[in-house]
Amino acid sequence: MLEEFKSIVYALIRLKQGAVFPIALDLTQQFDEERTDKAGIAQTLNAAFLTVVAGQNHQAASSALGFLTRMAESPEWRDAAEFYLSGIERTRHEIKTACRLDSEFADRLETASTWLSNKENLGKRQKVAEHFWSVFFPEANSLRTHWKEHSEDLRKKRTVAITQLNETPIIDPARQILFTANVLLTLPPASKSADALPLSEHLRKTLRLAKSEPQLYWYDHPIQIGVAPEKNEVLYGLRGLEDALEFERTRGNATNDAKLTCLLSVSVTHPNLQTIARRYIEEEFTKANGLHNIEVYVFSEADTRRLVDDSLAPAAIRYLGGADSQELLTVFGVDGEYGRHYSFLKAIAAFWQIV
Repeated sequence: MLEEFKSIVYALIRLKQGAVFPIALDLTQQFDEERTDKAGIAQTLNAAFLTVVAGQNHQAASSALGFLTRMAESPEWRDAAEFYLSGIERTRHEIKTACRLDSEFADRLETASTWLSNKENLGKRQKVAEHFWSVFFPEANSLRTHWKEHSEDLRKKRTVAITQLNETPIIDPARQILFTANVLLTLPPASKSADALPLSEHLRKTLRLAKSEPQLYWYDHPIQIGVAPEKNEVLYGLRGLEDALEFERTRGNATNDAKLTCLLSVSVTHPNLQTIARRYIEEEFTKANGLHNIEVYVFSEADTRRLVDDSLAPAAIRYLGGADSQELLTVFGVDGEYGRHYSFLKAIAAFWQIV
């Protein structure tokens, strides 16, 4: 069944053939062994991985494997290349195991491979998608044709049965609950000049500096500074939290002057953005008529570092007999790996109770 799987991946990344197969992801432009910039090399590594997984049906399979093997010898790219090479073997092992243990999956794999190999089928966009889904996302099959039934099934699965009441329920959410969230910030799109954005001169000046420095971190859905208010996750997220408090007021669970407390960790892609994260959020809410029911506290990487150096490390030395602040910072912060800001938001809740 491994060959069938390879043929399905190949169908996903095959060379574009006009409008005949519009779903295909043509990796021709992405697999470029001549690129020397970091983004280009990373892109080529990813394209090489997919190409090798597609097998010898793809004309660049041998070149892609050679590229991954060479990059595994590079001090700078060894870890990434070895990760992809290991992923190729792990993928093959997983498919073999799944087919051995799940005959229905094996049947879907064979059916999809056979159907996608027939060129006459490639123009049937919906059917093409459903055959891919049958392998990679079987839950999505028949969603579009049986939307109502699937919606009802999902609601049934998410129905909560209350068996008894909590003996110690939350009676004052504004006082008893500390809300935490993470914000991802990055530069405006390249098509937008910092000077044209409706921001203070201080923010625009810092943005110009940030644009000239290397990007240190990449996130999956960062907010681009300067985005329209209706598309700003911070704005509509905290507005929703305000609405939730208003609802609790109508139920008598919060006083008229009650305010929620929300701690925001702000992860940024460029170092200079750390210095303006709080200011940017303040300006956005000021333009949007502010927040009336929430007290927001913003923490950047610089803030968490100062918290470790000034409070946590000295406290650990006094009460625990010692602490390595650099070691603490590997798991306590907001920039870089997602685990750091998750750890920070968990730890800050306990810390918040004593400050």
